[in-house]
Amino acid sequence: DEPGLGKTAQSVLAASVANAYPLLAVVPNVVKMNWAREVERWTPQRRATVIHGDGGQVDAFADVFIVNYEVLDRHLSWLGSLGLRGMVVDEAHFIKNLTSQRSQNVLALGARIREQVRNPLMLALTGTPLINDVEDFDAIWRFLGWTNGEKPGPELMEKLDATGFTPADKAFYPEARDAVISMGIVRRKKKDVAADLPDKLIADLPVELDDEYGRSIRAAERELGERLAAKYRRIIEARGDKVLYGEVDEDIVRLVAHGELEESKAQGAGAQGAGADNVFTMVRKIGQAKALLAADYAVQLQRSVGKVVFFAKHID
Repeated sequence: DEPGLGKTAQSVLAASVANAYPLLAVVPNVVKMNWAREVERWTPQRRATVIHGDGGQVDAFADVFIVNYEVLDRHLSWLGSLGLRGMVVDEAHFIKNLTSQRSQNVLALGARIREQVRNPLMLALTGTPLINDVEDFDAIWRFLGWTNGEKPGPELMEKLDATGFTPADKAFYPEARDAVISMGIVRRKKKDVAADLPDKLIADLPVELDDEYGRSIRAAERELGERLAAKYRRIIEARGDKVLYGEVDEDIVRLVAHGELEESKAQGAGAQGAGADNVFTMVRKIGQAKALLAADYAVQLQRSVGKVVFFAKHID
């Protein structure tokens, strides 16, 4: 389906109907938080946990585990022993190259689930049409269990047998294509469902920065907060009062914040005073940290819809 037609919602609801919990969603980093939000929105009785970095904050009792491709290899072992009953691969064109580590990780986990569960829910989602080569589908069909290596799996074999044709017959290939599509390939375009869509779709995509950028930003935030708090305490104590936790003098808070802003302006966005980040360098760092994710998402959209208009505050 093209973007905005509800692939995430469909998956979340399919898992609910199939009771396919625990469910694993393997997704691009930029939509991890959105997935958690959609789980909460469509199935409020279910808990989602997002796996970041080494997984230190994971809720082991959640119903839905959400992980991005880049860190999946760190978590293959424990995810494989979790007793997963379903798995969703979002932006499934990411695994079209069978030889990539990313594809191999997904297929290994999919095979493990199939060994443990008789009829797991396996979903592959993409808004990007795969039209170059039938080989683009190879890894996806293996993940879904439709093929096993070069051979059709039992379910697909049954559908192909039902056509009554063999590969020697001219009519075999269109019939085989229809047989595969009837097993679950759905393609919807916005123009097909335009009457049912709102005029404008606005999607906020909160992102978690769990790499080196993210860590440096959190450290800088702490440092900035401590510096502002120390200034606040000094002013309170200078007038002979005690700093009481839970009580805040809002006038002095405004004074401290205004002072920090003026100092930052004087230093400029490119400078740092006494080795510390000012407000402007903080904003710049956050912009740089989001740049890769924003570019990644823009490319995904471009593949699906053709043209993208990109507005940005930061040159990065």
